[in-house]
Amino acid sequence: MIRTGHGALAELPVGARVVIRLPNGRALADTLLSCFDLKLVAVPLHPRSTDRAVAAIAERVSATALVDVHGLHRTSLPDADADAGAADEGAHAAPDGLAFIMFTSGSTGPQKGVMLSRRAVLGNAAKTAALHGLAPDRPHGTCLPLYHCNALVMSLLGTHLTGAPLTLRPVFDPAGYFAALNATGARTASIVPALLADLLETGPDWPDGLEYLITAAAPLSSDLARRFHRRYGPRLRQGYGLTEAVNFSFTMPRLDDAGFRDQYLDRMPPVGAPLPDTELRLESGEVWIRTPDLMTGYWQDSRATAATVTDDGWLRTGDLGELRDGLLVLRGRAGERINRGGEKHYPLDLEQGWRRAGLSGRFAAVAVGEPTLGQD
Repeated sequence: MIRTGHGALAELPVGARVVIRLPNGRALADTLLSCFDLKLVAVPLHPRSTDRAVAAIAERVSATALVDVHGLHRTSLPDADADAGAADEGAHAAPDGLAFIMFTSGSTGPQKGVMLSRRAVLGNAAKTAALHGLAPDRPHGTCLPLYHCNALVMSLLGTHLTGAPLTLRPVFDPAGYFAALNATGARTASIVPALLADLLETGPDWPDGLEYLITAAAPLSSDLARRFHRRYGPRLRQGYGLTEAVNFSFTMPRLDDAGFRDQYLDRMPPVGAPLPDTELRLESGEVWIRTPDLMTGYWQDSRATAATVTDDGWLRTGDLGELRDGLLVLRGRAGERINRGGEKHYPLDLEQGWRRAGLSGRFAAVAVGEPTLGQD
């Protein structure tokens, strides 16, 4: 278990917002866990965030402090919570029990600050830890950045809660990652499809104690699954979730070789079955999720929150999906669906078809305007 403790952080009041810009690694892990244990609100940012971007986020969340490679710095911003009685301070007050504000990348619009409560992250971390058997005698490994929800909740908090040793590889290199997992006896470890492709290019020997890799964050193609199976067998479990629902909401069961071939190789790989207490609803093909592990809302953006979460607690994911053998299969984003003269086409299906037809390299299917059909 990573040891926590940060004297300067301990001087901050409970609920203070702390913006964190640190490289992935032990210092970031210790800072995040210290914030969590001290009941501070951590706001982790990408380590390459510019000073201007960090200052803008700090002002936006009325941060009390910033932690970077030079240490902890008190901000010159007014303490919003201290003036909670002021007429205009309601927008700046943080909800009770808030643990993290995770800002989206902003690739599809303005950055939104996802507010995650202690209750929600503890609930999801406990479920994923139980699902993968994290325990003091079952180490877990990750090569993913702790400033993203996946590694933060499952890997960092999951091992922190259970006392499982965490093998943390700050920078991914295939041989080094597998060597570290082998040396520490990791039983499970995390990866994403983009890194999985790099792993297969190198093809290091499988670590002795490793049972399987957990992949998420992007769809796994049948081609990539086939290449993985050819090298390492059926030792892969895909999952799916959003930061708004605290990381994982679905995870694939462990499959034998025949089951893996059937689900991952012969058809579009599914992302799994719902975690305990998680409900799935398909609304006109869109995946809706209802779970107790749900965001409190978007920071200072009630309009976006209302557009994303229904009054009765359903999260509109924006992803399209269907059920197959009781497992969720994703078909792409709702905004990416191609309407060709009334026929609905999904980019992932088209790309899979091109791959099966022998097209190699990197490619993507997108909608283009067509006068007669509308889209092609």
